[in-house]
Amino acid sequence: MPEVKLEVMHGIIFINNISTENITIPEYIPEKLVSATNTCISVATQAYVDGYVEIKLTNNFKNDSLNKVFQGMIETPDNEIGVFTSEDICILHINTLEDKTQINIWADDLMNPSKVVIETINTRS
Repeated sequence: MPEVKLEVMHGIIFINNISTENITIPEYIPEKLVSATNTCISVATQAYVDGYVEIKLTNNFKNDSLNKVFQGMIETPDNEIGVFTSEDICILHINTLEDKTQINIWADDLMNPSKVVIETINTRS
């Protein structure tokens, strides 16, 4: 299971097709942890000044008491999903089997999570 622990600049990550062309970034809504379009999902995290955020990307997650904060689909025409920083740096990626992929997102906090798990359905390792 790919995972990374880092200080998240601007306190937000993005999940989308590995090629960022034709991606529509969701509108930022301060009171919402997750926002989405059909091509991109944004997830707020704790600010970098508050410490590291653990981010996992998996196709098989067994919930260990995290809160499910999102369930939806995004387009994946390149058959690969990436997790990106606000600086458009891909920090994690996983192959998909379809041109649309179901995404479940889990977090340890509903306002400023320090642990985020992104589960992709219909993917391969």
